[in-house]
Amino acid sequence: EMISEEGGFFIYLDQEGRGIGLTNKLKAYNLQMNENMDTLEANLALGLPADARKYDLAIQVLKYNNVNRCRLISNNPEKLAALRNVDIET
Repeated sequence: EMISEEGGFFIYLDQEGRGIGLTNKLKAYNLQMNENMDTLEANLALGLPADARKYDLAIQVLKYNNVNRCRLISNNPEKLAALRNVDIET
């Protein structure tokens, strides 16, 4: 609705489970349910990073399309920082 009214596009990054992938997300979820771990604890217990998401592909798409301002629909400070680090206004 927002795009049809205001223009623009939507970028979806397939980064399931903080970028660890669906299989590892299920393993982490099992630890969360059976060992009472939170997401961070479960990832670390599996030898995985706390957060493996990367935003460089989204930045490339924005830069390729000459986007210098965007509306970020997220409350993730790392995503905001990634945009600001390449001078994309939010």
